[in-house]
Amino acid sequence: MTQHQPVPQPAPKKAARPAQPGWTYLAHKLLQRLQDHEDLPESDADATDDPARLQNPTPPALTSRTLLMGLRLAASFGSQAAVNAAITPNAITLLRGVTAEDWPALHYILPCL
Repeated sequence: MTQHQPVPQPAPKKAARPAQPGWTYLAHKLLQRLQDHEDLPESDADATDDPARLQNPTPPALTSRTLLMGLRLAASFGSQAAVNAAITPNAITLLRGVTAEDWPALHYILPCL
């Protein structure tokens, strides 16, 4: 009678932590600046019409459109150095895929870059 020996299995490898994209730092800094920014985008301006909100001011809530636009810009530029190069005098920067609905969010985000 033959006995079967179990075949040794290699130890499972630890899942490698996925590398973060290079634009993560810029996105983090941009989101911090957006939270500190005082002016609401036009799409959020109606929230200040409520008298109860005016008596108890809270930091403006960022809309999903504003957050998405901020992440798209951070991923497009990649670093603060690229942003600085794009906003220097005489620089030309083209943004593709920006719709009319994105303009209030873009107007809100650009001063924070």
